[in-house]
Amino acid sequence: MSLHKHRFLPVATLLLIASATTAQADNFAQFDTRLRYDSNLGNAKRPYIVSDSSLMTSFSIGQQHFIDDSNFNFSYAAKLSNESFNQLTGLSRSGAGLQINGKNKFGIGPYAPSVSLGFGLERQAFRDKERNATSHQIELKASKRLSASFNLWGSVTTEKNHADHQERVEYYVPGTTFETSNRVYKLNLDFAQNESSIWNISYAIRRGDVLVTTKADVAYIYAIARAIRPDNSFGANRDIYRLDGSTQTLSAGLTHGIDSNWSVNVNLQKHWTTIPRGTNYQRHVLALSASYQF
Repeated sequence: MSLHKHRFLPVATLLLIASATTAQADNFAQFDTRLRYDSNLGNAKRPYIVSDSSLMTSFSIGQQHFIDDSNFNFSYAAKLSNESFNQLTGLSRSGAGLQINGKNKFGIGPYAPSVSLGFGLERQAFRDKERNATSHQIELKASKRLSASFNLWGSVTTEKNHADHQERVEYYVPGTTFETSNRVYKLNLDFAQNESSIWNISYAIRRGDVLVTTKADVAYIYAIARAIRPDNSFGANRDIYRLDGSTQTLSAGLTHGIDSNWSVNVNLQKHWTTIPRGTNYQRHVLALSASYQF
């Protein structure tokens, strides 16, 4: 079977399941907005660290189906998004995508475990057109409520980015910096303080491709780079390098429901990136967001 067929096999499987008779179909729509600060957008070392803030908005609309005589439900949604950066305007982007998810609950009641399989596809158009790409991800997730207050879930996600621009710009090294592939393993614990407030803490490790933007022609990075091209979004004399590496992320957050429609969230993340035979990078990310469910 070709790679193309493997890529869309989860979608075909979920659509086949969805063709079964459904007892109920619910429409849903959601608006999200997020203000985000990143202390090291380019994964660089001093003095080439660049921090910036961005504002993102998105709108999703879809439908959820509940299958007759089973604990299985299926949902699909279309999503439009826009993110604008304050200083690094070349990173500003618009996106249009599709999300599909199937979830099965093993048993009855709130303590029964569940497993879900999801697929996402998005077309991304950046102000810096060198970054334009189509991305897709496949996520397998398992969840179990431990008590009335605690819920535990873990996931494995495969992420792939298919870049428009892959031409070689350095004689000895490919120019496919935005052609990336990663696998993310995540474990999350939720604590419901009350009916309105949920705290969460999570740990994730992301293995695969790491993108680093720093001064052009840095010798120790050049020697281990899998791809290189100029990165004008960060200014003159800057290159973006695609390297093998891993990123560990520790995250803590709070979600508070204001009413039946509105909720707000604050989230703080600490990232540690390790490059074999290279160097290490650190980042802090703070995000404030709000969601409205129609």
